Amino acid sequence: MRTSRLSLAVSAAILLAALPVHANENLALDRVVAPAAPAGSALPWVNVRIFDLEFLAGGPFASLAPTVEMQVSTVQTPFDDPNTGDASCCVMPGRGNLGAGENLRALFMTVNPALFTVPGAELLVEWAGGAPGFPDAGQAPASVVLSPNPAVDPFDLTIRWDPAVAVTHSKFLLTYKVGGVTTDIDAADFMMANPTGYSAMALVEYANGSTGLVGAVPEPTTWATLGLGLAAMVLMRARWRTRA
Repeated sequence: MRTSRLSLAVSAAILLAALPVHANENLALDRVVAPAAPAGSALPWVNVRIFDLEFLAGGPFASLAPTVEMQVSTVQTPFDDPNTGDASCCVMPGRGNLGAGENLRALFMTVNPALFTVPGAELLVEWAGGAPGFPDAGQAPASVVLSPNPAVDPFDLTIRWDPAVAVTHSKFLLTYKVGGVTTDIDAADFMMANPTGYSAMALVEYANGSTGLVGAVPEPTTWATLGLGLAAMVLMRARWRTRA
């Protein structure tokens, strides 16, 4: 059983490595879902950037190389990320646009369902605070919850922040494991639009105390990669069943 799990993890790594490399996927949550922003408010905008850390392989932070970083920002201020000794390579571009008195309360995201069709697969999502190489991980979330049934729930990942915390940015590490073995995947392997038509939504509190939802769908270039990733996962699952 252990051998088959290791083989499965290796197969997953090989298949995913064969896909087009997308080191940086960006989601601009700038589509107002409901209700409309109060009069006088600028278009609320929360940004999610999913960033591969493969460039860290062979360096002092090589343990982070198989993971993917998710950067959430609400203001247009750059933040250092991560601290590899060369600040010019690792600046996080803040891309949000929440106005004075507006704040991020929660983020909801859909994960590519193909990731969960692999037997023994699990996804770990952790705030980057305290991780080596992250001197500034932004504001810590109050909770990070993964759906126990990603095939049914509209959104697989829910991150909430304390209402008393003004969120400017927050960074997370996403680790994918198959049979307990960390498997290197690409940033584009995470995003998938769900039946709502969105891949992510954010709950924003406006200056007048009301709340609203803003959403985003994957950029067009992402769909081709997601299709290939899904096909690879299905093929891998079929081979695993045949051997079993």
